[in-house]
Amino acid sequence: MKDKTQTLADVRANLDRFEKQLTGVILPLWLEKGWDEKYGGFPERLGPNGEHQDLGYKRLTATTRQLFVFSEWSQRWNQAACAQMAHRIYEYLMSRYWNRTSEGWATKVSTEGKPSDLNHDLYSTAFVIFALSHYGKVFGKPEAIATARQTMMTIDERMRHPFGGYVTQTDMNWKPLTQDLDQNPHMHLLEALQVLNAAAPNEATIGFEDKIAGLMAQSLYDEKLGLLREFFDVQAKPRADKGQWVEAGHQFEWYWLIRGGSKRAYNQTYAPVVDRMFDWGAAHGIDKARGGVYDINDTTGAVIQATKRIWPTTESIRAIACRWNLEKKEEHLRLLDEQLQMFVKSYLSPKGWNEALNEDLKPNRSDMPVTTSYHLTTACLDSIAMVGR
Repeated sequence: MKDKTQTLADVRANLDRFEKQLTGVILPLWLEKGWDEKYGGFPERLGPNGEHQDLGYKRLTATTRQLFVFSEWSQRWNQAACAQMAHRIYEYLMSRYWNRTSEGWATKVSTEGKPSDLNHDLYSTAFVIFALSHYGKVFGKPEAIATARQTMMTIDERMRHPFGGYVTQTDMNWKPLTQDLDQNPHMHLLEALQVLNAAAPNEATIGFEDKIAGLMAQSLYDEKLGLLREFFDVQAKPRADKGQWVEAGHQFEWYWLIRGGSKRAYNQTYAPVVDRMFDWGAAHGIDKARGGVYDINDTTGAVIQATKRIWPTTESIRAIACRWNLEKKEEHLRLLDEQLQMFVKSYLSPKGWNEALNEDLKPNRSDMPVTTSYHLTTACLDSIAMVGR
């Protein structure tokens, strides 16, 4: 067995390989081939040779995630090219997705950039707040931050759920299309509020941030089982159809947001909660024999979907790096080393990345979705911040 010094050196070497893949292959690919020069915006996916895969729409989530990615990398790599792209994305976002009539954001536009889904979606709107806050902070654009803040105020005014939190989706007139309560949009709303409050905190948005953290611990978390469920009904009870589903990737993602993403009081208050969620994800979500993170388990830990999308593994890497940084336990450093070795070997490819693997680690997709650039960026840079270079 390697000693601690060698394990840490190997972890840092693989993080260096990860970063070089981003700056040497993935970001240049999106800069050179990603932008739709005819209509603007990004396609949902690139094919294995960098060709656009036109699905007939461009999602708000894809646009906002790329705004974050190029804003972030403008500070770290190829500043001029990344900044220019970030400004193009910002203009596209504001001109194509904002609906002045409803004072909300369209969920999708067509390939040509015309609104095609005018419903308001909590998940994608959270990424508006996230991306505009980051863009505004990086480039000194107070109008972007003001729009992010107003978007959060509109969510709170128009999308409240009767049992706490917010409804998942409304129509363009803000009538709820479902009264279900979903975990995932609230997770990204917390992430967005963390960025907004880092850029320009005020009493209202700090209150919203604390509220979402509390919702996780008090309503979405199953204290008996030590895990976070995904889907809840109108009364905030686990849904009959998918209420038993557990995504280990989200256990890790919440761990990062509470313990790594914020220095507010809930960082300590809810540490025991997310520590248990992390432990559950590590025990049941990580494939002990081959590495990687299963897509879906049930509440007993049994694997429902044994495929392994890239994002749960990136979230496990970031969370493990954070936990090692906080506790300095060798078991976490070894686990981080194992996950990174598998990640570099099986997910990174000469032309970009493998989006999903079968249980045996053989790729089962050849396309590269635009939204994954966000997961790659956060996992790489946050992990480096936790373990050093």
